Amino acid sequence: MTSLILAVNDGESTRPARDLIENPAAAAYLVVLAILVGFLSFLAISDRQAKQRAKERAQRMEEDMQSVMATTQSLREQGKLKEASVLEGELKSMRRETKQFVASEAAKDAPNPSPQDLSSSGNRYGRRAQETEQLLADNRLADPKDKPKKQLTGAARARAIARAKRKADKQK
Repeated sequence: MTSLILAVNDGESTRPARDLIENPAAAAYLVVLAILVGFLSFLAISDRQAKQRAKERAQRMEEDMQSVMATTQSLREQGKLKEASVLEGELKSMRRETKQFVASEAAKDAPNPSPQDLSSSGNRYGRRAQETEQLLADNRLADPKDKPKKQLTGAARARAIARAKRKADKQK
């Protein structure tokens, strides 16, 4: 005979929404979640507004450049060459600012560099590892005896490289 145990709905154990409100820890958790969601939505909205302002600023700069070009052309037609050359200088500076603005926006939207890019750019340990690999590739440190056992620092690394070069030159 198979017995079946049924859960009795006593009204106390099956009130999940009421438990969230009555339990102080659960209520505090809900408040923290609400604050977190509100802050994240604020950040998303402000980011969207900043991008919108940047687009509007770029459009205004483009319109200003077009109006300066039209004014320069009309001044040239009137024979006011000095004023036109001054406006051309301003136009060049506006173009430079526009290029810098576009470059900065592209840099903001660009993905983060990969670890290989970091090792070649500014990471001294990565550069040292690359130099060692380069020496091994050049057969200057092809012998396992000559291979440095640890990372060498400054002068010791320079001496090891010079020693390896002398040894490679002798073998040639």
